[in-house]
Amino acid sequence: MKRSEQTYEHPHWRATLCAVFLFYCVAFLLDAPWLHEGAKLLPHGDVQEFFVRISQPFKTVSERVYADRVRRSLETSLGAWLNDENKQR
Repeated sequence: MKRSEQTYEHPHWRATLCAVFLFYCVAFLLDAPWLHEGAKLLPHGDVQEFFVRISQPFKTVSERVYADRVRRSLETSLGAWLNDENKQR
């Protein structure tokens, strides 16, 4: 095999790609209700209607699997700690 024909592939590129995809799916489910609320705040028109309709099923799935509760509890516990001005740095 000639040097120009050699290709370097990372041995775990598929596993890495799957892990990144899974991370974004979980993050999207955790954030779906807030994305839906944000879509409602867009200016009225076709764009708002599109994003509200697209985000509604994801909001429903997030609520059914209780991902919204996980995010809410993380937000209250970690958010309060991260926003505490008196914590030691």
